[in-house]
Amino acid sequence: MLDVNKLIMGAMKAHDKVASETYKLLKAKILEFKTAKNAREYNDSEEITLINKMISDRANSAEIYLQNDRKDLADAEYAQMKVLQDLLPALPTKEDIEVYLSEHYPNGVEKKQMGIVIKEVKAALLGADGKLVSECVKNIIH
Repeated sequence: MLDVNKLIMGAMKAHDKVASETYKLLKAKILEFKTAKNAREYNDSEEITLINKMISDRANSAEIYLQNDRKDLADAEYAQMKVLQDLLPALPTKEDIEVYLSEHYPNGVEKKQMGIVIKEVKAALLGADGKLVSECVKNIIH
């Protein structure tokens, strides 16, 4: 998991206003997640999900700003998106998923196990695209 306080301090020392603001927003989202009424355990998977959600929110805001001829505000959202995207690990490729499946399920899986296997792969390969995992698992059903 990320040490957000170190990220904030590093950005402030580098006088990177965009990064420090973005990291502060991330810290607030993490705190909000941890203190929510129905809070789940905060782990690497939840962190990736949270960062992806923040990226998606920024993309939606930038689109709205562009529709309203506010390129300056859209550019600010894109700058924050870039900072957040740099925090994400490299996403697993289709080949990574296929290698995982061939190692753990050399004889394939039954159709009724599909959901369980998809969850396992997504937990093992953080950030893996659910659609891609589903497609790969379908290919090894016997």
